[in-house]
Amino acid sequence: MDYTQIPAGIPPSGVIPNLVDPPSLSPAYRGIIYSFVPLMFVFLVCRLYVRTRMLPDLGFDDVFCILGAGSIIAYCGVLLPLLDEPLGRHLWDVPISDVNDRYLKYSTVILVLFFLGALFVKLALLLLYLRLFKIHPLAYKLIWSGVAALSAFYLISMILILNQCVPRAGQTWLTTTFTGNCTPMQNGLSKGSGIFGLISDLYILAIPVWLISRLTFSRKRKVGVIAVFMTGLIACGFSAAGLAARFQWEQKDGTYSMLYIFGILELNIGNICACMPIIVPVLRRIAQSISSVWETVNHYYYVFTHNQHNTDRDTTKGTGSTEQAQASLPDIPRGAFSGLRTFISRYQRSNAAATELQTCGSANVLVTQDSACPDYHSQLKNIYPHDPERNAM
Repeated sequence: MDYTQIPAGIPPSGVIPNLVDPPSLSPAYRGIIYSFVPLMFVFLVCRLYVRTRMLPDLGFDDVFCILGAGSIIAYCGVLLPLLDEPLGRHLWDVPISDVNDRYLKYSTVILVLFFLGALFVKLALLLLYLRLFKIHPLAYKLIWSGVAALSAFYLISMILILNQCVPRAGQTWLTTTFTGNCTPMQNGLSKGSGIFGLISDLYILAIPVWLISRLTFSRKRKVGVIAVFMTGLIACGFSAAGLAARFQWEQKDGTYSMLYIFGILELNIGNICACMPIIVPVLRRIAQSISSVWETVNHYYYVFTHNQHNTDRDTTKGTGSTEQAQASLPDIPRGAFSGLRTFISRYQRSNAAATELQTCGSANVLVTQDSACPDYHSQLKNIYPHDPERNAM
């Protein structure tokens, strides 16, 4: 039998299998991978630049962020060769020859890499919080509880998947998938990880929002800092969408699903959110540079248009007295000295800001442009002023 001409699934009533050029989700997969993986990598580079050049303070949270990026790249790299062979197509548009050991093996690897990526990204966030909020005793316990729960769940899940799905001697991936416990285990852990992932995302998001809301900053500064952490809501949204896709997934058409798309978005945006609190100084510097360039362009545009207007007016006016011609000339802009003074003052402010950030160390996430470095550790400590044991921490 020619298995390249036999559909792997039974089509719905009235649908004719198309093994040549069927509809596919592959363009969406490729577009998201080629867009979000480079974006995530740019954020990672900015984070490492801040931690190695601007604020030399590399820590375990940065290491886990790098490991998360590596897992995400590997996850997407394993997905790409499977697109249209058979991933992305309806199962009845896939020949039986494409549902082979290679596809089943890579499907298991993809699930394990997703667990690894989610674990590393979430640990990177929790270890960042440990730097910022460890002075608060309750936050300290919440962070380490999250680390323990995440590590236990994802490591146990990976062990169960590998134990049930990796073939033993004399077996194949087809054997373990269709006759063993591999498929039920994958389906159960996929749904379980979706539920656990959404709950853990909300838990991780709630810790900094709750703590920062209790600090005695101005409302503007407090909202600005919370907004940085609230970017994690985007990752939570895709986590919720992925959970819905897991419960809608059907084995009879398992190759045509948005599940992997939501997984790509969740992991990449999660790692971007892990970098956001660190790269605030870089974003500030970029914003200041853009503002300075924009002011310069506006200045030269004004000078050019003003001179051009006066030249046209002199041409239409014809000849005149020397005094009138001189009077019609534009005033010499006073931008030379003033621009130099502005440059020097901005340079001094930039150096002062850099010194301020170095002084704050890992607390730079809570520094705003219009304020000095806040002693937020003391504020956290004083939330329980009547408990000397807690304050001693």
